[in-house]
Amino acid sequence: MSRSVETECNNMRANDFAAIAPNAVWQIDQLHDFGAMIDIENVGACSQTGVAVDFEVTDEGGNVVASGTKDYGTIQERFHR
Repeated sequence: MSRSVETECNNMRANDFAAIAPNAVWQIDQLHDFGAMIDIENVGACSQTGVAVDFEVTDEGGNVVASGTKDYGTIQERFHR
């Protein structure tokens, strides 16, 4: 017997993944830029266009020290028809 399961069209998610800075403590004269990472996935039934992720980096006091947006464009649906 076959069974059909309806999947919603729009269902983007950020997977359980953490990217951390290469050093926990830095001397001021050794600071340098480093990239950020996130694992996103489209588990919906439709391709998603205009996908973007906003991010913030905070210090131990909760103050935002950097922020931005990473554009991903179109993310295909998980299972192509």
